[in-house]
Amino acid sequence: MKAYLAGKILKGDEIGKRKDWREEYDNILSSIGIGILSPHDPSLDESDVMQIFGHDCFLVKKADMIIVNATEKLGAGTAQEMVIAKLYAKFVISVVPIDSHYHRRNLVMECGIIENWLHPFISSFSDLIVNSPSDLALKLKDINMSDMRVKTISIVEDAIDYYIKRRDNFGK
Repeated sequence: MKAYLAGKILKGDEIGKRKDWREEYDNILSSIGIGILSPHDPSLDESDVMQIFGHDCFLVKKADMIIVNATEKLGAGTAQEMVIAKLYAKFVISVVPIDSHYHRRNLVMECGIIENWLHPFISSFSDLIVNSPSDLALKLKDINMSDMRVKTISIVEDAIDYYIKRRDNFGK
């Protein structure tokens, strides 16, 4: 079983100054028999946009599951990888700690206070959400992938239909 690790790529002055989070995830996943596919490949020409895009899309398509590290703000690439994963009906697990950017308690919004807010796009494109890398390992040990219901790209149309029904019923 192979997991694609989606999340922040170190760039610029971060290189060599920050530890790459993928090392921790690789250690956790390899301890339970899951290999990783990483977008980080020093042999690629990073100035060749189509090569980088094709490489990452190829790995998402090849993976058995996508693991999203949402412990810090995500970039456009990671968000798109989640959409591409749904295009290929891949199981997406997002690591989203409580009290982080994408999962907040008692968030004040226009409608009032939302006690347990989870970012709508993270929630909708994820099949499973865990709070930490250690929770990820525990869930993966207990999970039977063949029993899991995987959202597909149809989640987009499903959400539009849901919205329209709610909007139409609200006006009545």
